[in-house]
Amino acid sequence: MAINDSYGKATLSYLEGIARDIVECILLLCLREATFDELMQVMPLSSPELLKRYLFYLIDYNLISYNGRNRAYTIKDVGIDILARTTKEK
Repeated sequence: MAINDSYGKATLSYLEGIARDIVECILLLCLREATFDELMQVMPLSSPELLKRYLFYLIDYNLISYNGRNRAYTIKDVGIDILARTTKEK
């Protein structure tokens, strides 16, 4: 299946929408600090490895940080800005 046929575009935009929703959910949970276990309970992800990938990229893009002492993820200022933009678009 080619990516530029109508079915491929619909599938790709659907997957992008899911990824956007997952990122938004993680950012919202990180507003009040969230542990990995808390994120796993709330997130509709299929595996811990997938959640770890999302968390890695969000840390890499400076949207969230990890506090080793509390074993919790918290949102950073850039993440708050992104979250505000996504909720404003809805």
